[in-house]
Amino acid sequence: MPRSCEPPQLLLHPTATRVRWYAEPHREYTCRELLADRFINFAMAALAWVGAVTLSYTSWLAGDPWLLQLAFALHGFGMVAMSHSSAVFHYYSFDHGAAARLYCYCLLYTSPSPRDS
Repeated sequence: MPRSCEPPQLLLHPTATRVRWYAEPHREYTCRELLADRFINFAMAALAWVGAVTLSYTSWLAGDPWLLQLAFALHGFGMVAMSHSSAVFHYYSFDHGAAARLYCYCLLYTSPSPRDS
């Protein structure tokens, strides 16, 4: 059965309704679980910006060496990139083809290296 390009409208269904959001073999989730997950992902994405700016600005105000300021800025960028990637992956996981492509891109960064064996 072809999948829709639009995500299921989680707010239009009773919170106990079960939805296949992630591809097999993952279980079905209730709309309540998916809404909580969405809230956490997007709140984390918003707070990552606040944290990144605050961290960089505080380091600048403290007069830290430029290399330390750069390290804090890069750490903040990492927080923003990670939180946004998580939110995007969750949002598009209902489209199992797109989720598989996103998952493959993520595996490029998380797959074991030869040093791990």
